[in-house]
Amino acid sequence: MNVLSGLRAHVWQRFSAWYLMVYFPLAALYWWQAPTESVAQVQAAMSHWLFLWPSLLAFGLLMVHAWVGLRDVLLDYLPRRALQAGLWLWALVWLLVLADGVFLAMQLVAS
Repeated sequence: MNVLSGLRAHVWQRFSAWYLMVYFPLAALYWWQAPTESVAQVQAAMSHWLFLWPSLLAFGLLMVHAWVGLRDVLLDYLPRRALQAGLWLWALVWLLVLADGVFLAMQLVAS
């Protein structure tokens, strides 16, 4: 199994692009209609399952989309040895960002 296979990455990037293309207009519509006069109303709107779970999925797919795009650029323009080290380091950074996003979402739901 080749981690750097192009077809699987292409499928993930296509799927994430379609999801994000549908998500962002719907999220904007949700926020346009949500009451936001106070901080409590904003927190309630953000922690509602109709917004929270699709947003978490959108965040994860945005990370996948960015990863695949950056990986393809790196594959085309960096030498193989530097590429492997750079990709592992970049994956670690995005994993930490994703973990922080999940932690933040859990804190919003708990409050």
